[in-house]
Amino acid sequence: MIEFHPIARTAVDFQQGISAESIEAICCRTFGGQTRAVAARELGTGLFNSTYLLQLHDGQQAVLRVSPQPQAAIFTHERFLLRREQGLETALTAVCPLAPQTLFADFSQELLDRDWVIQTFVTGELWDVVQGELSAAETAVLWQQLAEIAKQIHTATGPHFGFPDNNPGFERWSTAVAHITQIMRDDLTALGLDRPDTQTYADCLVAGQALLDAVSIPRLVHGDLWPKNVLIDRAQSPPKIVGLLDAERGIWGDPLAEWIFYYYEVPDAFWDGYGRPPTDPATQFRQLTYHGLYTIQLLLEATRFGWEPEPFWQTLAEVNQKMESMVS
Repeated sequence: MIEFHPIARTAVDFQQGISAESIEAICCRTFGGQTRAVAARELGTGLFNSTYLLQLHDGQQAVLRVSPQPQAAIFTHERFLLRREQGLETALTAVCPLAPQTLFADFSQELLDRDWVIQTFVTGELWDVVQGELSAAETAVLWQQLAEIAKQIHTATGPHFGFPDNNPGFERWSTAVAHITQIMRDDLTALGLDRPDTQTYADCLVAGQALLDAVSIPRLVHGDLWPKNVLIDRAQSPPKIVGLLDAERGIWGDPLAEWIFYYYEVPDAFWDGYGRPPTDPATQFRQLTYHGLYTIQLLLEATRFGWEPEPFWQTLAEVNQKMESMVS
């Protein structure tokens, strides 16, 4: 019998775990009869997939990630995130060996009605969890390292713009951005929350299409490149980044479309290593585009996490005003 340590959840929680029996069946399919899990502990650091640390009988460890339940209230742009990550894994691991590798992926939904993957376990501490214990100098070094990792990730090129594999692919970046915008607007409409500001934003995308299409090569955008997804080793001096997790929100697009550039206080130590964006009008318009895009996404997420939406609507109005001034 597996030693099982789930997280206690209520029936209304977005994340819902799976049973010990399901984990045993998953391990059997993954490893056959040669390897079995002796313990499984659910991890509480993520907010979307359910994640388990598996202790195998031979002393090795692995990570099981399970998508949300079919009835979970997910948004259109969040569908099949584990499949999206698989579609990017080869390109990502080629330029970033710090990313976990998939040992087995099952999207058949034969064992349970959810997608799941088992990946290699990366030893380290989550940067975000231990941030308060780091000195300013140590934090700066980590941001410098993340800048170099981001530069490497952004060298990878893809076959089209937009989501990977079975999701829509587009020849032009402007079309991909317009598609992502529309599906998020559709979700806002379904919730009865859409406002004219999102139409104003979409109109600006049409008017600024040529500025967006200055991005002619689809490059890998990690999509969640922040300290909550970074593992570090503090035994080394200075501390060193040893793992980069959760590329499930990755897309093929413009490297400047990493959300942390707009909704996270990225310090100078990062930009000094990564390189600061140009200040020409086309780049500025693209930056406003991504700021607006992630603001619309946060309006959706506000419904999940109970955030006050009005500050995001105000931000979108301000972004729209700046975009309109550039394309009018």
